[in-house]
Amino acid sequence: MAVSTSSNNVSLKSYRLKSSDSIDLMIEVGDDVLVRPSSGTKSWIAKVKKILSDKMKTNVTFIGQWYYWPEDTKDGRMDFHGSSELLISNHCDNLWIESIDGKCKVHNIEDYQRLESVRSDDYYYRLKYDVVTRSYQPEKLQVYCSCEKPYNPDLRMIQCERCYEWYHIKCIGMTDEKVESIEDYICGLCRNT
Repeated sequence: MAVSTSSNNVSLKSYRLKSSDSIDLMIEVGDDVLVRPSSGTKSWIAKVKKILSDKMKTNVTFIGQWYYWPEDTKDGRMDFHGSSELLISNHCDNLWIESIDGKCKVHNIEDYQRLESVRSDDYYYRLKYDVVTRSYQPEKLQVYCSCEKPYNPDLRMIQCERCYEWYHIKCIGMTDEKVESIEDYICGLCRNT
């Protein structure tokens, strides 16, 4: 998948990728792209850092900074990882532009939380993964709830109106229907004090 670069290459700001279904895709530096995997697994995802071409634009490549799926890291997928969670890495490769299957959007977790509607091509990251040291930045994440796990956008939470702590509704034995029917939630710790 990775290709070597030539000193005769020129940098491009964008490139119109022609597809077989007659829909061209404009690829620009800074885009997040779906990269066709070598096997039948889910798409790989990379950020386009640079687009390179020979003078005739017959051999076009891009430098892609890889996002890793949590299961592809040393610790694997943890229960706090959301289904759309990625880790941005320091791993870059030079790839053929034709290996791009489409575009997506990778947000930092704060921007992802503010989305009014999440699409199937929206992803997020909160951790950086160093592929050499196999370490994460930050090393620790803030934890919530009585289970003391980091935030997972896939799991609904409710905030106590007294202490302002957040709790997974599953951990406190509540259902979505119950959450909708109560006006103010007071956690067990606050009710007992």
